[in-house]
Amino acid sequence: MYQKISRNDPCLCGSGKKFKYCCGNKNDEYLKYREMEGKLQNVLNLYAESRYGKDCQEEAWKAFLQYNKKANIKREEMTSLFNYWYLYNWHPHQSRTIAESFISEHNFEIRNDIKEFVLNVGRSYFSFYEVRYVKPGHEVTVLDLLTHKEIAVTEFSASKMMESGNIIFARIVPAGKVNLFMGFGPFPLADNLKLSIISLRQSFEQEFGKMHDRLRETLFDTLITKYFDYLFNAIQPPKFKNTSGKLIEFHDLTYTHTSPAKLLNRLITLNPRPEEQIKNAERDAQGRIIKVVIPWISIRSRKDNDTVLGYLEITADRLVVKVNSSARASRIRGIIERRAGDLVRFSDEQISKLDELMNNETEKEPHDAHAENTIRVDYHADVDIAELLEKHWRKWVDIPIPALNGLTPAQAVKTPNGRELVAELLDWAEKQDKKNTMGSQIEFIKRTRKQLKLT
Repeated sequence: MYQKISRNDPCLCGSGKKFKYCCGNKNDEYLKYREMEGKLQNVLNLYAESRYGKDCQEEAWKAFLQYNKKANIKREEMTSLFNYWYLYNWHPHQSRTIAESFISEHNFEIRNDIKEFVLNVGRSYFSFYEVRYVKPGHEVTVLDLLTHKEIAVTEFSASKMMESGNIIFARIVPAGKVNLFMGFGPFPLADNLKLSIISLRQSFEQEFGKMHDRLRETLFDTLITKYFDYLFNAIQPPKFKNTSGKLIEFHDLTYTHTSPAKLLNRLITLNPRPEEQIKNAERDAQGRIIKVVIPWISIRSRKDNDTVLGYLEITADRLVVKVNSSARASRIRGIIERRAGDLVRFSDEQISKLDELMNNETEKEPHDAHAENTIRVDYHADVDIAELLEKHWRKWVDIPIPALNGLTPAQAVKTPNGRELVAELLDWAEKQDKKNTMGSQIEFIKRTRKQLKLT
């Protein structure tokens, strides 16, 4: 239900002003210029057809498609961008835009407010904006990522679909007391693309100086092409790797066997110091081992710098091996085959991707009747992920990152542009962390900001 409000009531936005002097006034302006814009579209479309021929719009659509050469897009999906580009940006036959030609030919026949509105559209340019605040059905406050300017835009329809953090490609036009969207990309961009847009702006500033509207007009072809590049080739988040540099994916290898004591004797040297594990092993009434977990340790490691390659759990009739990469899974299978091939029989291999684990909100049920004798996949989530995140963030400041032009965060923060990029990387990481249902990285991110003096 919508709340009815009198023009003399306090405005619902909380400004303290009467509705008629606040949002009610903006609503009147918005409706006035939207009505004007709708009529102008009809007039300009008819003018273009009579001036440049019936195939004018088809010719424009073919030219528009040149901005995007990587994916097929449907015309009906692009009306919110194409229709405005066609009338106010496209130059048929290398002449003036359709709107400019119309104003020039009918200058004395057009009301001054309409003429001023059309000229304002021509003076306004497309940019990338981050949505900061949304009043659904009324207004959107956005930050221009190319000029750092914050702008409040009156928008009744699109504001119902926008969310804080969205990245949009749009043109904003001043119209009386309000600002209007006059052409915008129909699909918001992923928030992780903000870093790429900041890098794009920095490259423009290094080449041309500080961004301004006239420069954006010159760079329009580059900006709209970038929009389509971003849309269909979105940057993927960095992949987690283990200590061997291999992509993380958890492998659970299951074997059956008949002699835990013999099997333990064959595999015990995978850990150079197994005394504690043997001491803590579960035993039956006769003192025989019935369950033991042995960490697989890199023998080349120093005692104070062990690298745990995986875990082996031996029970009465099963051997379960857990490692965090396909390379380690292949390696341990070879070792087991050579050392204990006559004692075991391979039964099953379960593979879990790290991103699936971190975004899986539902605890998985045991996959077979022997689940009570295995270490659940949650073991990886609770132990390995926490350990992995600790190591990842400890080393992160010294890892070269492509988004930082190959510099490490510690190197990048030494320049203003680098500090801006690193700060955005950490902001993005914090946003992603809020979407995860498992181990929080907030404390690691705060610690890293402090370490890099970004707080």
